[in-house]
Amino acid sequence: MVEQNCVYQDADNKDQASYHLCGWLNNELVVYCRILPKGLAYDDYASIGRVISSPKYRNTGFGKLLIAKAIELTNNLYPNTKIKIGAQLYLKKFYQSLILNNMERVIWKMVYLISPCF
Repeated sequence: MVEQNCVYQDADNKDQASYHLCGWLNNELVVYCRILPKGLAYDDYASIGRVISSPKYRNTGFGKLLIAKAIELTNNLYPNTKIKIGAQLYLKKFYQSLILNNMERVIWKMVYLISPCF
């Protein structure tokens, strides 16, 4: 998988122990992220990483919906656990704005699939 000039395979062997959240629109994968349990990537945190949005759907709000849903699902899967988000530095303000301004309930309008592995 190539995204944001980062090449990923399952080089860290964490995919099988993670949940994978996919946002589909009209049978097309629009957004994706990986949700890792506490202790898998960080000792004291659950985490959200490998956040990807299709270039065709960038700047449409789907990325914000993905992160809101990922935070909601992470909180449901791992209650009372802090969440750490892995991201490239240039996206720091984007994630901070979501955390500070977008914690109200978001209606998930895309079909999503979450499973323990692919």
